[in-house]
Amino acid sequence: LAAFVDELKGGDLHRVAGTAVFLSSSPKMAPVALLHHVRHSRVLHQRVLLFSFVTREEPFVPPSERIVLDDLGAGMWRATVHLGFMESPNVTEALTWVDAAGLHVVPEGCTFHLPRETLLTSGPSPIDTV
Repeated sequence: LAAFVDELKGGDLHRVAGTAVFLSSSPKMAPVALLHHVRHSRVLHQRVLLFSFVTREEPFVPPSERIVLDDLGAGMWRATVHLGFMESPNVTEALTWVDAAGLHVVPEGCTFHLPRETLLTSGPSPIDTV
């Protein structure tokens, strides 16, 4: 992810007005949808929000611990939303938490990019034997 942000700082990519939100399963990596988007369109919004949900091993997460917002530079932000295992992810609600954390986001003005990920098994699961 750091290498991608450094490449953006080079200024070779055309940037357009607005905010793009890329959902990702991992807060540590550049989302695949972002990489494909840039490779094929060679354009990116002025502000990009990388958005991930992380489930904790507790039923509920206190509101003060739900959002971690990082400025990655070059108009890139990472929002990691922490939820308990009894809570359901809600992108619209989580964007209000991002707004409260200091990054003004209007969901109606964002372009959302969703990944399509497929999990593949490598053989029989121990759960099958239960």
